[in-house]
Amino acid sequence: MRALRANKLAAVAAWRSLNRSWLRSKRGPVIGQSPSAKLRNDSGQIMLEYILLLTISVSVAIYLNKQLVSKDPDNAGVITSAWSQINSAIGADIAD
Repeated sequence: MRALRANKLAAVAAWRSLNRSWLRSKRGPVIGQSPSAKLRNDSGQIMLEYILLLTISVSVAIYLNKQLVSKDPDNAGVITSAWSQINSAIGADIAD
């Protein structure tokens, strides 16, 4: 009976220890560590995310620029061709 109780107490103690270490890792900086140290530790990840977002946004902007306002006569962009059709329709209108 005592061995069962000792095993149960050991299991509870191990669970509490595991739970404390998990909570400590989720809370943020360790006690005694300044918030600026936490930011320095994460600065590489922040820069990487910034560069990835910047690369994606520039790529999307270049793609939209080519598709919407391209001035290539063979493959004009959507906005450019619509503007050309509007200009042609206005130019073909007979004055009253």
